[in-house]
Amino acid sequence: MNKIQKRLALMGLAASMLLFLSGCVSLDKSGNPTGWVWNLLGRPMSHVITYFADNLGLGFGLGIIFVTIIVRLIILPLGIYQSAKREYLAPILEPINERLRNAETQEEKMAAQSELMQAQRENGLSLMGGVGCLPLLIQFPFFSALYYAARYTPGVLQDNFLWFNLGHRDFPLIIIIAA
Repeated sequence: MNKIQKRLALMGLAASMLLFLSGCVSLDKSGNPTGWVWNLLGRPMSHVITYFADNLGLGFGLGIIFVTIIVRLIILPLGIYQSAKREYLAPILEPINERLRNAETQEEKMAAQSELMQAQRENGLSLMGGVGCLPLLIQFPFFSALYYAARYTPGVLQDNFLWFNLGHRDFPLIIIIAA
């Protein structure tokens, strides 16, 4: 298998993992969500949103916010690990990257590239750069489930939060977020 075929195979695997981890929620004939992400994550999130809204009297808007905070706290260790590993390896990799950027001849570039690959291998980094995208891929099912939980929890689309209706687009809010 040559280098191009390996890259294509790796990109295909990454794309299929992305689709597998990000989707996996579909709607059945009656318009209700279904799938393993919905059953494992979305349905419990929907119940927690309903608990905050109905049992604690906070409303669906605050229920969605609190569930979002809970999800972020659950996946926080992934971000901390990724950030800590990046900070730990920066003193090792930055001088090599600097030599690679400042290399003038092809031989200097090849030597710096070889040294960078060796340092990455020694420290367990992905040869594709950085610390890998697995922590990001792991987050997709959580946020996919959170989206469907917010969208398909009974009562959310009829409720109001602050000045906007949760069932309709609010263009001033979209403009604020975009800015």
